[in-house]
Amino acid sequence: MKQQKANPPYALKIVLDSVGYAGYGMGGLFFLVLLLPFSVFLYFSSRLRNKILHRVLRYYCFFLTRIYLPLLQIYRVRKIRGRRRACRHQPAIFISNHRGRLDGPLLLGIIPNAGVIIKSKYADQPVYSSFVKHLDFVSVDPQSLESLGKALDQCRKLLSNGKNLLIFPEGTRAASGKLLPFKDFAFRLAREMNITVIPIVIHSDLPFMAKIKGSHFPRRRFDYYVRFLDPQKCRDDETAADFSMRIRQMMAEHLKELDKGTVWNGNAERSA
Repeated sequence: MKQQKANPPYALKIVLDSVGYAGYGMGGLFFLVLLLPFSVFLYFSSRLRNKILHRVLRYYCFFLTRIYLPLLQIYRVRKIRGRRRACRHQPAIFISNHRGRLDGPLLLGIIPNAGVIIKSKYADQPVYSSFVKHLDFVSVDPQSLESLGKALDQCRKLLSNGKNLLIFPEGTRAASGKLLPFKDFAFRLAREMNITVIPIVIHSDLPFMAKIKGSHFPRRRFDYYVRFLDPQKCRDDETAADFSMRIRQMMAEHLKELDKGTVWNGNAERSA
C-alpha cells in the first residue's frame, strides 16, 4: 500500500501548479530566444553545437522534472528502477507507455543521447520546429506514407550514429489505465537494424497532464514510478507485429501491478 503524504491546501496547490506550468512554458521560450541564436556562433562546428544543445536540453529536462516541479510539491519521483542496466545498451530504442505530457521531458532527462519521435502537428510549432532542426526530434505524420518513410530514414541515421531513440508506440496519450494498441514503427526499425528495444513503464498514482478532466490540477501531491524493463531483441521467428505484441504484454503486466489500488485501475476496468 502506498503511503499517504502531507499535502498543501488545494487553493495553494492550484497556485503551485500554475507556477509549475509557467516554468514549463518558459523553458521552451528559453531555448527559442537564448540557445538557438547562440548556436549561430557555432555554425561551422555543427558537431559541437549539437553536442552542447543536447546536453543543455537534457539538463533542462532533468531540472524541470526532477527538481523544479517536485519542489513545488506537484509530485515526487518515488522510484526509478533498472536505468543503469538499460542504459548500458547503446544505441537502443526506448519505448514507453504514454499517459501525460510530462512523459517525454521526464524520460529525456534520464535517457542519454536520445532523439525522439513527435507528431508533425507539434513540429509545426516554433519551439518544436527548432528542436526538429537542431535536436534530433523526428517529425512524423502517421497518415502519410511519405512522412513515415522519411522518419524511418532519419531514425536509421540516428541509430547508426550511435544515438538512442525514444518512441511512444501508442501514438497518443491514453485516457485510461489500459494500454492503447501499439504502432509497429519502432519494432520494424528494431527488427531491420537488429537494435535492442528497452521497454519503459511510467506510472503515477494520479493522472497528470492527461486526457482526463481535472488532471492538470491534481488535488494532492502524487508519486511517479519509472521502470526500465529487461532489454529485448526481436527473435528470428518473430515478425515486427509479433515483437510488438510481446513487448506490449510485458508492459501491460507491469502496469497492472503498479496501477493496483489507484485511479488508473478503475479506468482500465471501465474501458475494457
